[in-house]
Amino acid sequence: MSVNNMAHFSRVSVVSELASLAFDYVPAPSAWELSDEEKPEFAHFNLKVNKVSITSQVNGVMGASARLKFDDNGKPIMKAYDKDGKGVLDMPVEGYEIPALLAKFPLYTNA
Repeated sequence: MSVNNMAHFSRVSVVSELASLAFDYVPAPSAWELSDEEKPEFAHFNLKVNKVSITSQVNGVMGASARLKFDDNGKPIMKAYDKDGKGVLDMPVEGYEIPALLAKFPLYTNA
């Protein structure tokens, strides 16, 4: 694991035999002149998965989007057909939204 402070964000990288991930914290730009109370509201996180080894039992967003899908001709779908993930995702984008980090993923539960 390594932590790097870049010019406009901070990155935590985790590399192992089974996974390689980069997790970025991107604060609101100082040019926006936000108050200290407003700054957290306009910050965001980015997750980049470079490599991950998973089993067929994996659950959640990663499991749903990691399963290879095939087109009508039997060829693997290697990228989405549109900005909403058509062809790659198992349901509309809204189906991947959860109310809290520990909530159960709706694709695999009735919750």
